[in-house]
Amino acid sequence: MRGIAMDVDLTKWDRSFRSGLLAAALIFGLLDYWFGGGNIWVRAGFVITVAGLVGYFTNFLAIKMLFQPKQGQVLGWQGLVPKNKDQIARSLAESVQEQLLSPEIILDYIRERQLIETGTETMAGWIDDHLQDPDVRKRITEVVVDLMRERGPEALTRSLDFVEAALKDLARDPENIDQWWAQIRSTLHSFLQSKENREWLADKTRHWLQQEIPRISEWLNNALEDYLRQKRRMGSLGLGIKNIFSFDQDAISQVLDRFIRDPDVTDDFMEMLDAVVDGIQQEMEKPEVQSLIQARVGDWIEAVGTTTRDRILPVLIRQTDQYLNDESNWERIEQSLMSALQWFKKQGLQLLQSDKGRAWVSQGIELAVKRLDVTNVVEQQVRRLDTDELEKMVLDNTGGNLTVIQLLGGCLGLILGTVQVHLAFALPIGVLLVVVWLAWQLNERRNARNAAG
Repeated sequence: MRGIAMDVDLTKWDRSFRSGLLAAALIFGLLDYWFGGGNIWVRAGFVITVAGLVGYFTNFLAIKMLFQPKQGQVLGWQGLVPKNKDQIARSLAESVQEQLLSPEIILDYIRERQLIETGTETMAGWIDDHLQDPDVRKRITEVVVDLMRERGPEALTRSLDFVEAALKDLARDPENIDQWWAQIRSTLHSFLQSKENREWLADKTRHWLQQEIPRISEWLNNALEDYLRQKRRMGSLGLGIKNIFSFDQDAISQVLDRFIRDPDVTDDFMEMLDAVVDGIQQEMEKPEVQSLIQARVGDWIEAVGTTTRDRILPVLIRQTDQYLNDESNWERIEQSLMSALQWFKKQGLQLLQSDKGRAWVSQGIELAVKRLDVTNVVEQQVRRLDTDELEKMVLDNTGGNLTVIQLLGGCLGLILGTVQVHLAFALPIGVLLVVVWLAWQLNERRNARNAAG
């Protein structure tokens, strides 16, 4: 409101100054005509007011000629802004892009204020707060369950198609095994180098084994007992199978504890996997094996795929649907889902807080700014403005400075008019100019010292 009031006051001052100057020039002109130019004071007043009018209306017309005439031409003249609107839009857009919103400026702004780090912490806190909210957890679980109900069968079918196609390609070219394994091994080895990751994996494995393996063991044991009762004998096959599925929880815990504490166990594990993969690759590189695989792999995979689609997939879909329809299972789904989200959050934060993650975010921001094309956006917006809107925008943003320029033009004209009346008035004007020059020099030196300091 204060700025608006200032603009209104300047406008009133401008109107009053212009009216007063015109009235004074008219009065002095009539009096000078009446006295026939013989009255020196009237003549002096007339000369001074006319000089003021010249100074004022020179600036007044210069400002008006920026925008007028808005359409057509008057005596061959068209307003500078309407005439060069496209060029002004382009120049303004380039200036905004290069000096205000260039990728370098934006990235420097982000680095100086550590917006990536602050944003990461804020996001982590927001995720934690929402994941601790029971209502949010329930809504997330419901959304996931509904999505699995609606898209689960289609996802399973598409996954089967993808696996089938991938297996065919993999079996035809043994080099694919080496390429895939190199990528998998690198990712797995990097993950297992961290003791924290090994602890997390061992904890999840132990938790799964403690919950699921006893259930599976009991189911298999009951099935074997039924089989043996029917046969009425305990054959070597039955004993062997029972021994295989008699899981020793203490042994499992010992292996997992060694896996956590001893990095050599990780290396042994990787070497074992390497040996298995090398053996598969060497076997598949044999000409007779390749010929056999190439001749039969399509039929094998096709047969397995058909069997899976016709028999296994419908049962799997039905069992999954039954599992999801039982709301007593939702708590387990929620726990697994929250654990997965926490893990992804943790991994994401580690990535964003690393040098590689920061570089990735910076590159993403730079690419986004370049694709945004600020130059084109600003240029198009300026071109869409009509001349009246553009004039209003310029006048509003100058904050009344153009009005001050008009007033100063009139004041300078009045001062110069006194010199035309008598040369002696040049002395105080010269003193005034010296004072202005000294003030300018002092300001320049002050700015230079501030810049140096």
